[in-house]
Amino acid sequence: MSWGEIAWNGVRLSTPAAWEVAKIGPRYLLLADQGEPAMEIKWERVKGGFSHRTALRRLRSVHGNTVQECPLPDEWKQLLDGFTATGFTWRAETRGGRGAILYCPACGNATLIQFFRTFSSPGNKTCLRVLASFQDHSLDDQVRWSLFDIRAQIPAEFRLVRYRFEAGRFEMYFGSKGQQIALYRWGPASALLDNGDLFVFAAKTIRIQRGEWRPLTWTGHPAAQWEKPVSAGLWARCRERMVGRPHFQWFRLWHLSEENRVFGVSAKGDKAFQSEWLDRICTEYESL
Repeated sequence: MSWGEIAWNGVRLSTPAAWEVAKIGPRYLLLADQGEPAMEIKWERVKGGFSHRTALRRLRSVHGNTVQECPLPDEWKQLLDGFTATGFTWRAETRGGRGAILYCPACGNATLIQFFRTFSSPGNKTCLRVLASFQDHSLDDQVRWSLFDIRAQIPAEFRLVRYRFEAGRFEMYFGSKGQQIALYRWGPASALLDNGDLFVFAAKTIRIQRGEWRPLTWTGHPAAQWEKPVSAGLWARCRERMVGRPHFQWFRLWHLSEENRVFGVSAKGDKAFQSEWLDRICTEYESL
């Protein structure tokens, strides 16, 4: 069985490659195996004290009184020793589940993670490997994002603002103190690029005239870049602020021919981003 990594909004875990993301929210993931739910995980940052009993009451409001608190299986205890944890099970007519409510004293996150079907067996090897890989916070100032066929590293101070995952187009936007960065992924490139012309695609998609894009090679791939630097004049900056236009704007798009994808990164804000910082974001934005 092959495995992959899912990393979303601070949470990271390894899952079977056959498991697909069926539903996604800012702090929620439902993974399915062959079209049937396999695992669900939801998490939030807790302000103040955390009560496992309150969390269980919320769970009962969803699954009814069949939700029962139970001791964690011994195998789970060893894997989750860094958390304050409470186990639970529930049963309905056609399905059931087993899971744990976790609280991390180090970061203040509370997480509900549960497994369905045969994966809910206490000794299920797939379940144990998933739990062994689970992390609910980064150990440095970078946050990993890995979902579908993309992977990126974003500085922790940039929080997820919005996202869109559609056939042929992914978008993720992050913000911090008036600054914004965004990741894009388009495909298939063979259908989107007119005779392989990345500049026509950039002009049409970003709505910046073709002649304003600068050609370059990025990590061995043909690329296009556009930048509007911060205006030198005070009055120019005042006008931009009055109409809600950012002082600094920057785009880079590159064509991954083997993967048949076009990737892009944008940045905008009230002050310029360092070019080395933007290069690092682009370098760590990968196709899987």
